[in-house]
Amino acid sequence: MTGRPSAYTKELGDEILVRISAGEKITHIAHDKHMPALSTIYLWKSAQEGFSEAFAHARDEGCDAISFQALEIADDVDIDPAHKRVMVDTRLKLLGMWSNRYSAKQSIDHTTAGKEIKPAQQASTAELEALIASHMKK
Repeated sequence: MTGRPSAYTKELGDEILVRISAGEKITHIAHDKHMPALSTIYLWKSAQEGFSEAFAHARDEGCDAISFQALEIADDVDIDPAHKRVMVDTRLKLLGMWSNRYSAKQSIDHTTAGKEIKPAQQASTAELEALIASHMKK
């Protein structure tokens, strides 16, 4: 009897990515006997070059798929309205946690040219003097 796979193969990695991009839960994928354990998939994300980026892209596509599922559920007249609300709300809340595109909160990037903007209270005297001097030259 063979155990679950632990060695990364392109075929297994590609299947995981396709299923994630279709909106399938990673826990369901990991329960399939021919798939690696959840911990192994997470290990591959850090150990396999390019897999983490591909996984993030697949997750974005999966979020789109889940949003379409929410629309289908909302439009289904055969589902009890109370149950429908729970199903749609659950998907939307998960999407908001998984993706900034679906989050109700707006994130603002406080950087300029790749440098973080530091509040004046946190700047040293030398940093403040250099900033003032650079603006005085303009």
